[in-house]
Amino acid sequence: MRLLAWPQKENVALADTPEWACQYHSWIAIALECSRHSRKGSSMGTPAGRGWTMRSLAIEAGVLPKVARDAAAEGVLDREYLRETDIVLLRLYGALKRLVWPEEKRPANEDQGLRVWEAITIETARAALPDEVAPDTALFIHPAGCTAATGPGEYCQAMFELASGPFYFAPIGEWFEELPSRQVRDEQLPAA
Repeated sequence: MRLLAWPQKENVALADTPEWACQYHSWIAIALECSRHSRKGSSMGTPAGRGWTMRSLAIEAGVLPKVARDAAAEGVLDREYLRETDIVLLRLYGALKRLVWPEEKRPANEDQGLRVWEAITIETARAALPDEVAPDTALFIHPAGCTAATGPGEYCQAMFELASGPFYFAPIGEWFEELPSRQVRDEQLPAA
């Protein structure tokens, strides 16, 4: 999912009106819909009884195996102890490595390593997984780090705080719900 937003200054002045909240709520709905469509078609998982490999994580995350190897080289993933929740971290890592903030000079032909705000964001996501993640948990990533939010109220607050600059919306709660074990669990639950 690629959503980079630069909200207008006028929106900040309208913060106390319901229209402002509705406008930002529709941005969130669009972002969630985009992430749903970008994930379709990747249902291959690791067979039961086998451990995760870098390749199987990459396939489930929808990134190239090279991205998984780079994530392991930079310390995002531990090659010796791979687990299913690393899929979310790998998706986040893949999105962050493609992200360049306005006026940031970053040569494409040389590896820059893990930037400070990327490390903060990945560690925030790692700390939240799996215990503190609800289906509507998201990270609002900005050049100084990230803000975790759950639910429309916290979304609006985060957007209000970040309205003066660019940010990236990463729906980690939705990504967590798309993990293979969560999909199997949902299929096994009886319909109400």
